[in-house]
Amino acid sequence: MIYIIIFATIFTLIFTWVYLEEKSLQSYKDNSISFINDTKTSLDKEPYLKEIQNSKSTVQINNILKIFEREVYDNNVTEHILDKYSETLSSDDLDKILNGVYFIGMTEEMAIDSQRRQPDKVEFEVLKTKTKKVFVYGNKSSGDVLTFENGILTRFKDR
Repeated sequence: MIYIIIFATIFTLIFTWVYLEEKSLQSYKDNSISFINDTKTSLDKEPYLKEIQNSKSTVQINNILKIFEREVYDNNVTEHILDKYSETLSSDDLDKILNGVYFIGMTEEMAIDSQRRQPDKVEFEVLKTKTKKVFVYGNKSSGDVLTFENGILTRFKDR
């Protein structure tokens, strides 16, 4: 008789734990779906919503949300760059900025936009006829080094 009571107690605890776990997972799914639906973006949200619905754990949902947030960020940056430069640059130069590629003649602002961040280090030198600026992404020995004269890229070393 005691074994039946112990078994029934263990079964009840396991059932309760599984029920609460499923309820918690469903609540997490619902909150995650709301987050995606409330996010303003031109991205297609449907694949992310389907993946969340089919997820078996909060870890999977977190990974999907991280990917979604990164895609939204990349999409917003791309739209910003297109809006900013599409009327003034050739499609080749625009593609270079979108793909993080440097080119002689780009401005300091274009270089920052192409890398999606400020340089790690900036060195200034003011001469009589020009201002020289060096952007360093990473460090000088193994990173990218860009040299600007009067705001225009004149040479670079990308590694």
